[in-house]
Amino acid sequence: MAAGKIPKWIEKSLSSSDLEEISRKIADIETKTSGEVVPLIVRSSSATGHVSLLLSLLFFAVLLWCDLPHRMADYGGSVLIYTPLLFILSYFLALPASKLKMIQRVLTA
Repeated sequence: MAAGKIPKWIEKSLSSSDLEEISRKIADIETKTSGEVVPLIVRSSSATGHVSLLLSLLFFAVLLWCDLPHRMADYGGSVLIYTPLLFILSYFLALPASKLKMIQRVLTA
């Protein structure tokens, strides 16, 4: 990103006057020190990459607890086929759910 270019997602949290005030404060601080102040604003300050896998394991555990592979096998097929398919289904259900901030907070605390 070029210096001075503001990402669109920041506009939801900070107004242009807020950004100007931050710039003024940084300039004021830099006149009093020999160092350079580099502000860093991030969308999220915690790692959330593990949330989708953890959530898919939780979904899968619930499906196993409900004995769903055996119930599906009663209609034809094998438990050995349905069990991995249910894990894959759990993973794809967990992907969008893992993007919810509430779930991220619970599973990263």
